[in-house]
Amino acid sequence: MQPTTGYPGPWRSRWLTGGWARTIAIVGGFGIGAHIDWQILATIDCALQPSTDLHAGFRSLNFNYAGARAGFDVHLYGPIVSATFRF
Repeated sequence: MQPTTGYPGPWRSRWLTGGWARTIAIVGGFGIGAHIDWQILATIDCALQPSTDLHAGFRSLNFNYAGARAGFDVHLYGPIVSATFRF
């Protein structure tokens, strides 16, 4: 386990009927578990139907761990496309 803090949304800015922008920022680790990890996500979302949303945006994820015998340092980033279906 490791401590995590941040702003996991849902900051939303309405820009037209059925659409909004969202941001998420999370920081964790602080030397317990991972040395440091962080994530930033920004999307533009659109409600197609009351039960279906589409999301498109950009995500950056960084993870850094150093153990006694091995280390792991990864930075992943790029576009993200997803959908939400509610039943």
